[in-house]
Amino acid sequence: MFKKWMFLICILSLVGCSNQGPMKSGFGPVETPKYIELLKKDLIASDESVLVYSESVFAEGLYGYFGALILTDQQLIFAEWDNNSYEYRPIYSTLLVDIVDVEECNPLAASISLIGKVFCVYTEGKSVSFATEKYKQYLYLIDKNTRS
Repeated sequence: MFKKWMFLICILSLVGCSNQGPMKSGFGPVETPKYIELLKKDLIASDESVLVYSESVFAEGLYGYFGALILTDQQLIFAEWDNNSYEYRPIYSTLLVDIVDVEECNPLAASISLIGKVFCVYTEGKSVSFATEKYKQYLYLIDKNTRS
């Protein structure tokens, strides 16, 4: 019995040491203090203001990607985190003026909705889906900034 407990304690202590940290997250270092600086360095022009950002899943058809969704005063960007180079790679971006409509929707791939509610962005001839916990903020801000 003692050997079983010792074995269990050893396993649990090893599992606790295996945390890779925020830089190895599939979404990128969203919860780190210098996150906005990292986004601006990799993705956002200096004259743009970040309105909202979050962890997200992006779906185009049946393909899904984990990363960060960033809404600026000029564009909507989804970027995938590269664990090797520690940089974001843009997967999707569209200018706010090109967005025709935005709404809460049902995803083609059900697994996308595991991270949060899903909303769809429609541009001329194309629609893409995003899942995020902050979907209401995105819907409101996109609608507000495309109507004005």
